[in-house]
Amino acid sequence: MVRPVPAVTRALDVLELFHHGDGTLFAPEATRKFQLPRTTVHELLTTLAARSCPVPVADQPGRHCPGVRTYRLGSRYAEQLDLAAEDRQVAREVAGTCGETVQVAILDDTDTDTDIVCVAEADTDEDELRTVLASVRERGVAVERRESDPDVSCVAAPVRDRTGSVVAALSISVPMIRWAEEREEEPASLAVGGADALSGRLGHHEGQQ
Repeated sequence: MVRPVPAVTRALDVLELFHHGDGTLFAPEATRKFQLPRTTVHELLTTLAARSCPVPVADQPGRHCPGVRTYRLGSRYAEQLDLAAEDRQVAREVAGTCGETVQVAILDDTDTDTDIVCVAEADTDEDELRTVLASVRERGVAVERRESDPDVSCVAAPVRDRTGSVVAALSISVPMIRWAEEREEEPASLAVGGADALSGRLGHHEGQQ
């Protein structure tokens, strides 16, 4: 049985700390986080810095920021991403959980994202629309009740890439015979969970905007 190498695991744990805060890392932060001796953290950072993974921040002793090696690795990961394949995989997983139709949609040659957004009926006025949009931003999920199809309601959540930009939306369509407003949170939670999972596959991490 092959066992993980503790030193490698610790080095990767240290690198993952750059996901948090302002993107820099002060050595004592890693010491406190992992309850490691200061010398161990110093050796890890020194070894990683020798390979240009983290690099020291000028005029801030003990503080490091991601180096060019991590940028190159991240860029290579982004280059090989297949959005369509990731979409299909996550959509299948969510559909298998809820038993409903799941779609992932993207914008198609539009100047603004409001060109294809449908969050209310055609006679909703501008003030109401703004109120609905504000609610969608706050909840992180949009609900469409029989607006595009009288027999179907949908919930949708945004999919973000590694930069934090919204690149798609994952939605779950539920026939009205199985729709109940008191159970709306169930498909909404699944949509958010699926969108978050797909976002993670695209390089987005929790807490990033």
